[in-house]
Amino acid sequence: MRKTFLVAGGTSGIGRETVGLLHSSGAKLIVLSRNPVEHGFTDRYTHIQWDAEKSEMPNMDEGLSDGLVYAPGKCFM
Repeated sequence: MRKTFLVAGGTSGIGRETVGLLHSSGAKLIVLSRNPVEHGFTDRYTHIQWDAEKSEMPNMDEGLSDGLVYAPGKCFM
């Protein structure tokens, strides 16, 4: 069964590398970031525009039972 991961901040640095590694492992990815970035693949990949500084995490229609990576570069409590 294919695993699904949500990656917040998946367009640069640690987040981008994590997206690449998870994709290589066959995972389905949902990436939240300010701007979409070309990762070189489109299969098993969904981008949702999101800005950590301006809004809360969006509601997700899909179930995320496998993992969350939070790497947007800023942490707001």
